[in-house]
Amino acid sequence: MEKENQRITLSKRLLKEALLRLLTRKQLDQITVSELCGEASINRATFYRHYGTPRDVLKDIEWDCSRELRSTMIKPRTMADIRKVTEHICVYLYDHADLVKILLRCYTDEEVVREINDSVWELREEIEGMPRMDEDTWKLTSACIGFGTYHLIRRWMTEDIPKTPQEVAELVLAITDLRKLYAPESGSIR
Repeated sequence: MEKENQRITLSKRLLKEALLRLLTRKQLDQITVSELCGEASINRATFYRHYGTPRDVLKDIEWDCSRELRSTMIKPRTMADIRKVTEHICVYLYDHADLVKILLRCYTDEEVVREINDSVWELREEIEGMPRMDEDTWKLTSACIGFGTYHLIRRWMTEDIPKTPQEVAELVLAITDLRKLYAPESGSIR
């Protein structure tokens, strides 16, 4: 059984590496299963045993990337933790710039921002010092933060803007500091 797991792991790794090579030359929707299998030196039956389309391979790559990033992060509980996590994410993105640029090209802005908003939504009640606001205000605020942060990072990555991950993290934190936006003593937006 262990040999089979090693074979599966190897087949998937070869397909992921092949897809990344192909994505440096062409768009995802232009890559066929046959072309991907040829690039990976894997037969089509093996491909279909694990995946349905090249996009499924890409989703597996994204999942690997996300899992790796999350495994090295603390779960933020305070605003100070958010600072650490934001910087950690920016360093990770910078260190994996080639992969991140490919993923940014392959996913729509809506898909990525939805992921960001879902992550922030899960944390909003758990973080000490996070201003409390009604659900509608939060939806609007998180949309602005999600899209703004995403596009800031996208531009930094895709245009190779010469800012360090620490500088980008500071910029994101300064722009998205909800404590400056929301006046908890009055219960309303300033």
